[in-house]
Amino acid sequence: MPKMSWLKTTVLFLCVLCIGATSNRRNVGSPPSQGHFAVRDHTGGHICLLADMGLQFKIVYAKNDGKDGTSVLNLPRTANATGFCGSDNSSLTLTFHDDAFNVTFDFVKSARRTGASRFHVSAIEISYTELSSFFPGTKSPDGRRQVKNNTMDIFSADADKSYMCNTDMNITVTKDVSILVRKVQLQPFGVKSGQFSWAQVCSQDSGDKGGVNIAAIVIGVIAGVALLAGVFAYVMMSEKKRQDYRSLNSD
Repeated sequence: MPKMSWLKTTVLFLCVLCIGATSNRRNVGSPPSQGHFAVRDHTGGHICLLADMGLQFKIVYAKNDGKDGTSVLNLPRTANATGFCGSDNSSLTLTFHDDAFNVTFDFVKSARRTGASRFHVSAIEISYTELSSFFPGTKSPDGRRQVKNNTMDIFSADADKSYMCNTDMNITVTKDVSILVRKVQLQPFGVKSGQFSWAQVCSQDSGDKGGVNIAAIVIGVIAGVALLAGVFAYVMMSEKKRQDYRSLNSD
């Protein structure tokens, strides 16, 4: 084995890993950016609902060729926020892409056996138009679609607090529509001075002070693979040197 062949092999292997990771990232689309959204009450104009989050929608649709396609689109940070705030029910609707898409989150507040009230998202409704720019090859260009799941029980926290989760969450709305939620903080009740109240952190973040650092994990895996490759190459080189040494002695 040439003296530097193990190094060349290791570098080549790392390049292949990097190319593969880049390719996979392109296939799933760019990650959603966190936006800041607020709803004001209809009387005094005060902020009564707050939502910080990034959303990515994945929608399966029928194509002209008889196959299924998948549209992946992110919620723009410039989406328009509307809704209402009540004593036990609140709602947030985010509209974007010239009213072609909108998603509505319905919140309910209910008392528990302990006497403390908690809120959660009870329903999600999504309406969208199959624009050719987002649904290439669609069988129903400009067709209007509406899906709803009214059996949700997610994003739960005490009614006087906010809900926070840094861990990515995948929400299945229907078999053809899902939402990736990233870096979410919500408060549909009891907002004071336009600011979030103390946050209750989701169970996925328990013991995690800042969420999972995906980049650090990837770098760690690559470094580990490189180390193993280097050790393997070193062992192979040492074995070859020993064999060469034995050959010289036998001569």
